[in-house]
Amino acid sequence: MKKIAITTALLLSYPLLFAQDTTSVEGIGSSPELGKAADAPSDKAQVDSRYQEVIDAFSNLPEETRVEFLKKRNEASVLFQNKRIFEALEASRELIEIFPDDPQTINLRGACYVELRDFGKATEQFELSKAITGPSFNVMFNIAEVAFVAEKWKESLQGFKDTLELAPENATQMRRLVEFKIMLCEIALGKDSSLSEEERKQHTATAKEMSQRYDYTDDSPYYYYANAAINYAEDNDTEGLNWLNKGRRVYSANAQQLASWEDTMTEYGYIKSYYGNDKAHKEDELSE
Repeated sequence: MKKIAITTALLLSYPLLFAQDTTSVEGIGSSPELGKAADAPSDKAQVDSRYQEVIDAFSNLPEETRVEFLKKRNEASVLFQNKRIFEALEASRELIEIFPDDPQTINLRGACYVELRDFGKATEQFELSKAITGPSFNVMFNIAEVAFVAEKWKESLQGFKDTLELAPENATQMRRLVEFKIMLCEIALGKDSSLSEEERKQHTATAKEMSQRYDYTDDSPYYYYANAAINYAEDNDTEGLNWLNKGRRVYSANAQQLASWEDTMTEYGYIKSYYGNDKAHKEDELSE
């Protein structure tokens, strides 16, 4: 199965809905079916009310059921993290049968569909999140990420801009990753032949400016990966690879921190996927 270079691990690392429990899978939605997502509440009061309803409904389940549900949900998330996607999807279906309104489970289903490149179903699941949690950082990130892997650059660009506005100021790692994705969208739009020459120039200039936004003192891989991407975009492949390798050396002791950046570059086509990818691989071209 083809690996999806998407930061799905992020989808499994946010604060959970049910504060009385200690598992950590942020979630979305309120339907056991994969039909059309429910319309999102139109204001915060409605969102808060729906959110509380779901919390109360879960709290009213028998304790034995809740304990078993949380155990199974943890197991499903482990299956997903180990790339056992079909098993994770089946496990999420069983969870939905127990408690259909758990947003964490529905989020997991969305992440599975992203891995399977069924972006329509993934988006349905992520949109369901708004019906419960409103447009939180997590939800907006997920939706923008689906547009990113589907190469809907305008939609993804706006989605990540909206996401960035919701990101806590002290969440440096997440903010930088979102900014990096915005930069990649700008690069793509700078090469979009459907846009006017002036529009393309503006996107390219913005990407260039963003690549120079931080330096080596920044507490994230942004400096290295942004410089790698801008050099690849300008067909300076050797220099792009040099920047990529610099970042890998600097963060060699923290492979987990680099995973989302590497996955993003893979999905964009700048790094070879070992699961196969039909995009051009700037990194691979140098070794051929």
